[in-house]
Amino acid sequence: MGDPCGKTYLRNAANDGWITVAVGAGVSGSGGATTFLGLSDTPSVYTGAANKVVSVKSDGSGLEFTAASSGAAGFDTDLAVTKSGNTNCNHTTDTKIVFDTVITDGNTEWDAANTRWQCKTAGTYIVNAAIQWAASGSGHRRISIFVDGAISQYRIRAGCLLSSQINQEITHKIALTAGQYVEIYGYQNSGGTLAVVPGSPATQFQIWRVK
Repeated sequence: MGDPCGKTYLRNAANDGWITVAVGAGVSGSGGATTFLGLSDTPSVYTGAANKVVSVKSDGSGLEFTAASSGAAGFDTDLAVTKSGNTNCNHTTDTKIVFDTVITDGNTEWDAANTRWQCKTAGTYIVNAAIQWAASGSGHRRISIFVDGAISQYRIRAGCLLSSQINQEITHKIALTAGQYVEIYGYQNSGGTLAVVPGSPATQFQIWRVK
């Protein structure tokens, strides 16, 4: 029961009288909470929560304000690097492609000294890369995604007898943990050295976190 003063009453256990119920800020005298802050399992003030989002507490006991994620697909990782010079690939082993021009690195994960991207946060990532082979040599060409120094995924183009440049591209979704690193390698078996050039479309390496 409510009254004009905004108080709320409940019948007592004996059903012979009324009990006054205390009403807090943001709580209506007759209909319960009227604002988000008036609930019992939510933050009590908005101070300091500008641009934050509401999320469930880790222990499941209620709601709280947390910082909103930014960057590509809701996450910070958004890498794009290219190269300005040639990388000479021999015919006996995989050769790491040297990327030396950073276009974007939204989470500061590019290791320029080692020409590789290093994961800061465990998650699912989309890795895309393309390399442009010089117009010479026979045999096959291979582009590979390396994780922690070993091949994770690759694509091969066999039987190359080319008088023009060839572009190879690879895109793959990879689950990574913090500390793992990703590199791009090229391989060819023409019998001699063959260059990966800047090219058009450009030789490039991109990563986005999607989960």
